[in-house]
Amino acid sequence: MRILFCILSTLLVAITTSAQGLNLGVVVPTETTSGVDSNAFRLLSTRLERMITNQGATSINSGNNVLFPVINFISDDMIEGGMRNIYSVNFELTVKAVSLNSNTTFGSITWELKGKGYSKSEAVKEGFAKLSTNDPRFASFFTEIRPKIENYYVRNRSALIAQAKALATQKQYEEAMSLLYEYPAGISGYTEVQSVLSGIYKQYQNANCSQILQEARAKFAIQDYEAASALITDIDATSSCASEAKNLSNQIRQKINSDQAAERAQELEERRISASVEKERIKAVSNIVSSYYKSRPRVTYNTIVVRRW
Repeated sequence: MRILFCILSTLLVAITTSAQGLNLGVVVPTETTSGVDSNAFRLLSTRLERMITNQGATSINSGNNVLFPVINFISDDMIEGGMRNIYSVNFELTVKAVSLNSNTTFGSITWELKGKGYSKSEAVKEGFAKLSTNDPRFASFFTEIRPKIENYYVRNRSALIAQAKALATQKQYEEAMSLLYEYPAGISGYTEVQSVLSGIYKQYQNANCSQILQEARAKFAIQDYEAASALITDIDATSSCASEAKNLSNQIRQKINSDQAAERAQELEERRISASVEKERIKAVSNIVSSYYKSRPRVTYNTIVVRRW
């Protein structure tokens, strides 16, 4: 019996990690599917996420490149006896690396697992627990798929940029940024992509300057000057909010002056804020893209229907 993780979008969750600029998610059901409950699937997602982390990854937001697990039950037996029945399962776990946008498969890896428990779900969970997060086979698999994903982006860079610019022209800024956000760092064309992404982010800021100013004032009120500065830095001088942004920027400087009497301390603080602006900008783009993914309709990969949460 083969289980595809599967049909209702309400059953799925994506956990994404980034390894050296490579975004890779894990998609698993969040509700009981064919007798296997969410606790078992949660353990599986944790195991797979840790495997990626052990390849140098850090957890970030949902994305288009995901690990998608499929179970194939070889045997599924119930042994009667004593106070409770014992379930014994023997199954294959195949994990595919796929692009949800293009239906591209980058590779797959399969484990043969066994487990026992007082329910089918417990038995499967025991099988998942036997996965080593330091499995050398997974390390080899990751090494194999990484250049394939990177090459995919390099080959499609011009098309991605053109599509993102077209979307930005139509004021679909979030979708435009999501196309470019996952372009892996360190590969050919990365600087060009980041330049385009930064330009689209500026357009987004100008189109939403009132809301951004409100957020910046909230950051300023709690003395988070780095975040406040990052929010208003890219508001264009021709924007309708440019004057208000400039006033807030002056308030930040004045606040630093009043809070730090020593001139040297003020200089160091301003440098610290300046150095943090780019970091905060990247964080802002990440939040925008993550919110966009969560708002998207279901995405179909063959017979698989998924939605990021």
